[in-house]
Amino acid sequence: MAVLLSSVQSEAQRIAFWNVENFFDTRNDTLTNDDEFTPDGARHWNYQRFYRKRNALAKTIIAMGCPAVVGLAEVENSWVLHELTKSGPLRKLKYQVVHYDSPDKRGIDCALLYRSDSVHLIEKKVIDMSDIQAELHTRDVLQVALRINGGDTLYLFVCHLPSRLNGDVSDQQRRLVAERMRRQMDEVAADHPDALVLAMGDFNAEPDEVETLFPKPRFMMLPGKEALLAGSYNHQGSWMLLDNMVAISSPRCEPLAFDVFRNEFLIEKDDKQLTTKPFRTYSGPRYKGGISDHLPIYLDLPR
Repeated sequence: MAVLLSSVQSEAQRIAFWNVENFFDTRNDTLTNDDEFTPDGARHWNYQRFYRKRNALAKTIIAMGCPAVVGLAEVENSWVLHELTKSGPLRKLKYQVVHYDSPDKRGIDCALLYRSDSVHLIEKKVIDMSDIQAELHTRDVLQVALRINGGDTLYLFVCHLPSRLNGDVSDQQRRLVAERMRRQMDEVAADHPDALVLAMGDFNAEPDEVETLFPKPRFMMLPGKEALLAGSYNHQGSWMLLDNMVAISSPRCEPLAFDVFRNEFLIEKDDKQLTTKPFRTYSGPRYKGGISDHLPIYLDLPR
């Protein structure tokens, strides 16, 4: 992670990101491809399953220490975020929501939660990452300015880059989204040289690819050694670090390392692959009752 040297004190503000894997409501949205996440759909998604997932997400956020800021990916709409923050275990923690609907075909978006008792929202906007000519209809990127640590300004870009499913096409789409993010981050850094400018999200890319998308010396990747070894996602028995944080490099920033949040209730044994993996909600069409196929990542900003 990176933090303004002026903000180093004895305590920390925790900043987290988590791809929460298909956090859908149970209603059919006729404008998106969400039919499978309805009671009559292929996954038989109902209120009982929704509330079980909501409570498990809340339990994890609490177990992480109730971070000051939590970026999220794969949430369907503002209603599920309201249910997460205003009902159930998180209802007393003063989390506020930043969310915009995006043009993703499945209707999954990025979002941000922040604790209004310790963080002040300065501004928010959405950056459209779709491109008709490139046949790219993907998640928007959230750009949020926050005042933390009693005065320091943090500009956050919360992203969920295109998937890895379509080979070279997906690679090209990730490069396109990353290029637009770089330009926007550079503009913010030029206008606000004393702010920390940080992108976090599911990059759908491992660290070597992320480093080509956000090259040094202008950008610095922030994973620590333990995060690199542990990974946040498991594919066919191999742990991968697809979730990442990248900051604008600045003489005012001191590099520190983010970590992957690993807790026993987030992980299950994979007997077939002789390893472990995130305890996900579904395995194909089969309901497992787990939480997400990704583990959260987090950093602590000293204050």
